[in-house]
Amino acid sequence: MSIPVASIFTDIPEAIIVFFHDTVGLGWGPSIVALVFTVRLAILPLSLKQIRSMRAMSELAPHIKAIQEKYKNDKQRQQQEMMRFYQENEINPLASCLPLLLQLPVFISLYYMLKGDSFQQDVENAPPEGWLFIDSLIEPPNPTWVTITLIVLFIIVHLVMVVASG
Repeated sequence: MSIPVASIFTDIPEAIIVFFHDTVGLGWGPSIVALVFTVRLAILPLSLKQIRSMRAMSELAPHIKAIQEKYKNDKQRQQQEMMRFYQENEINPLASCLPLLLQLPVFISLYYMLKGDSFQQDVENAPPEGWLFIDSLIEPPNPTWVTITLIVLFIIVHLVMVVASG
């Protein structure tokens, strides 16, 4: 059973991927990468705000610990002082979660779109094309080292980005 509202979340990424494939001329793999890049670019301002918020929180961590220590027996007072401290220093402790919360539905819908019949038919009807060392984007990777290599590559890229940002 298909939920109409949920289909919007898979139709939009599929339309973007098909645009990159048919109009721009990318293969299916690079089209998926282009979609992810587009999503990351769209939320870049929020990601930068997240990084600033995390840095501010780490710089003010000693003050936060002092407040927690000072009011450790009075949790209600501790929360009030923490909220006042956040307001005085213009810190939003939840700001670091917002980019993740915005990306999560996109990547979940991307997963369902890639597993959907419509996308698989598009890929099957196109001339066979692999990407990097993956022969088919709709078949499970075989052997296991392909999956392991992709995971290691993802972790390395993520670590490089974290080190570069701070």
